[in-house]
Amino acid sequence: MPNPGSNALFNGPYDSTYAQHAAPGIERAEEMVEIVDNHGFSIRLLFVGATGYLASSYCLFVQNVIKPALYYVYTPCGRLSGNAGLVLDELTLVGSVIGMIVAGHLADLWGRKKLYGWELLTLIVATIGTAQASEGFRSQHENGTYGFSTDIYSWLAWWRFVLGLAIGAEHPLVTIITAEWAATEWRGIMLALVFSMLPFARLLAYGIGLAALRVSSANNGLSPDLRLEDDSDLLTKHVADQVWRWDIGVAVIPAALAVVFRFVIPETPRFYAHIRKNLTKAMRIAREFNRGESTNAPTNPSNAAAPSLSDPVASTDAPASSNPVASIDGHSDRETGGQTGWPDWLQWLARWTDWLACANTYLKEGSVQTYQNSRPNSARRHLLVISSLCFLSEIGWYCLATDSNSSMSTFFHDPSTTTAGSTSGSISARANLPVNFSSDSKCPEFNAWNSGKPTTIYNVLATNSTRFMLVSSLGSILGSMTLVFLINRFHRKHILQFSFTMLAILNIVVGAILVATYDPNADDLHPSADGFFGIMHFFYAFGPRTVIYILAAEIFPTEYRGTFYGVTAAMGKLAAVAIRPVIGKTSKLPRSLGVRLMIVAPLLLVAVWLCQWLPLVQGESDDESLEDEKSDSVGKRLWRNIKRFNVKELDMMKLEDISESPESVASRISERGGS
Repeated sequence: MPNPGSNALFNGPYDSTYAQHAAPGIERAEEMVEIVDNHGFSIRLLFVGATGYLASSYCLFVQNVIKPALYYVYTPCGRLSGNAGLVLDELTLVGSVIGMIVAGHLADLWGRKKLYGWELLTLIVATIGTAQASEGFRSQHENGTYGFSTDIYSWLAWWRFVLGLAIGAEHPLVTIITAEWAATEWRGIMLALVFSMLPFARLLAYGIGLAALRVSSANNGLSPDLRLEDDSDLLTKHVADQVWRWDIGVAVIPAALAVVFRFVIPETPRFYAHIRKNLTKAMRIAREFNRGESTNAPTNPSNAAAPSLSDPVASTDAPASSNPVASIDGHSDRETGGQTGWPDWLQWLARWTDWLACANTYLKEGSVQTYQNSRPNSARRHLLVISSLCFLSEIGWYCLATDSNSSMSTFFHDPSTTTAGSTSGSISARANLPVNFSSDSKCPEFNAWNSGKPTTIYNVLATNSTRFMLVSSLGSILGSMTLVFLINRFHRKHILQFSFTMLAILNIVVGAILVATYDPNADDLHPSADGFFGIMHFFYAFGPRTVIYILAAEIFPTEYRGTFYGVTAAMGKLAAVAIRPVIGKTSKLPRSLGVRLMIVAPLLLVAVWLCQWLPLVQGESDDESLEDEKSDSVGKRLWRNIKRFNVKELDMMKLEDISESPESVASRISERGGS
């Protein structure tokens, strides 16, 4: 059976000699954790995580902000198989899925810092490429129409996919670095603060878009009431084109800051201690970070695990050949010049295959501990549960279509601000549109601009930005800040159960309101639904959109944390990939949003049920036993937490105490095989 006690790509197989060194190794690993915990709340670490997550989140949300202006200037009708919006969104999501899985896995193999920064540079390149995409040279045909030397949507499709790769890669890297560097008592708060950049990025994207609109309009003398059919100079298109390019181009600034901060954070000590098995280097880096000094450690982890430092406990004189966890650079095959006769790439492939087998064995045999040594559950169960919760959460989030202009217009009963299309007015006013423009009434963007209400591109952009900042962004920011304050006072799983329950109720209530009061000709607002809409954003930010990812960074061992976290996060994006076409097909149907919300409600209740299988990664603040708590209902547990709210924060478990170490699993397998 493959042995999970070794990282097969970098380490040798497990053998009985490990037991001789386990005790001193454990003692020094605990000392390393104490050094990390002595950092306290690290502003430097917060800036490293926050700037990276802000940059990737901004790039994700700004795509929805610029969509109306982009469609207005460059009509998507007839482009990319006739559904340009869907193709662009799906390419971004698919790229995110690939980026999360690949970056998470490579972080376990090569190191967290070695990758961190490259994905930011990729994000910068993709952002600049998107902002500079164009139609190329314009030529006039004999029939009076225009043709272009290139298709802007083809370029956007490519850059959106690359951007998705960068956004996806950023997610596991910044989360793992934050979790492994954060002091135990501050870990939850630190991660919650990093994830709070998500709503702040949305607010920033819409705020910058609104500012760019007003500045560009003032500089070009554009009146907010100027419509396209009255715009002989196409000034509205000139301004709209400037707005979407400036809005997305600003994303380079936080990304560049994140790249700079990348140089002030060393590789995590836990990577060296648990994967490289180099406790000497792990402790040195931890001490230097604690003193606020910049480490001279090489940025390439493979160069750091030299044979002279490869002993797993750094306190014994065991030879490298007997070292059960020697690095690949000190592997016997490499030291003897590859006596197997296999090429290096074939040896690497064989060890990588063995690594996958070891990870699978750990999922079957390993366990995730819970507080007070209650009976642990298998690691595989926790991976399935946390991935399923992420999938269900994202289904609900994307069904809400939070950044869809059509959804917001439904709440505000204003069809004139639905997904801003490419044109308005008569066909004769569209003479300057690309040759492949289609006035087919089946084109979604055409329908949006022929909704029956007069509107202008200025009105659409300004109104949508204002509404999103007031409703969705404000609600999400309040939810994130509330979680920062409460995350150490309530168990993670209880926060999830409560938030999922509230979201299920809100989905039913809001869905029923939208279905019952549907009137396509109404001019009044949905005041009650609008309020509930903001509250739903609050609970998504307070619960599943944050806590699930925090737990995913905590409940798996360092050796497999990146891989399993990447799989968990990718499940959420796969949900988005699956639900996005459904939303696109049903968004124009009467009462579609209300019906979707009510359909999602049972799925959220399933998530409430799944939460019971999550581990408790925090302790009790009083003398109540865990067994008594497990016998109580969710409501009683929440009430008990509320009563003790002002008494004491919950104790935090160290990352090493939450999940069983691969070495422990290997030892148990070895003993079982020998009995």
